[in-house]
Amino acid sequence: MATTQQEQAFLAQYGPLASQAANNLGLSQSEVLGQWALETGWGTQSSFAAGNNNPGNVSPGGSVANYPNTSAGVAAYESTLSNMGIMGPSYANNVSGFALALQNSNYAGNDANYAANLAQVINQVQAMQGTAPAASTASTSGAVAATKAGVTAAPASGSWMGWLQSIAGSWGTILLGAVMIIGALMLSQKETIVKLGKIAG
Repeated sequence: MATTQQEQAFLAQYGPLASQAANNLGLSQSEVLGQWALETGWGTQSSFAAGNNNPGNVSPGGSVANYPNTSAGVAAYESTLSNMGIMGPSYANNVSGFALALQNSNYAGNDANYAANLAQVINQVQAMQGTAPAASTASTSGAVAATKAGVTAAPASGSWMGWLQSIAGSWGTILLGAVMIIGALMLSQKETIVKLGKIAG
């Protein structure tokens, strides 16, 4: 199992090549880099560490190929995915779809857990790079808490005028409610005085 330092070193070393391959295939860098990390054990797999220059662990004919340099290995990886049709917008930033397509294409033979394992590594890569697509939990939690408190949350960035207008709208609603309550109380008090006057009379 690779150490954190080895994982970070792998991302730093192969990130640029993964970006190039991702651009050529119309995929996200994290998908390509995640697959390479899984296939090579973050660069610790014996054959890769020995210098087979095959980050995608491409295995034409069933045996892992050796390439004269990493660029040739990356080109073979691109060609393999292109021939499988695993490229383009339908797979870009679609981790589960990308991983499942590779499993169904038998990229890793009959490994029934390949898609799940690949998705996990891609998500790890995204977390390490800070490129996870999910919305900020802190911002979402803050907005929910503010909504429960009856206050409009301030925007994370920009749109301050709209925020001020929403605040004004919220306070306007509150003031209107207060006026209605006061009016109802005054009306009730007036009715009570009238009734007491009738009783006294």
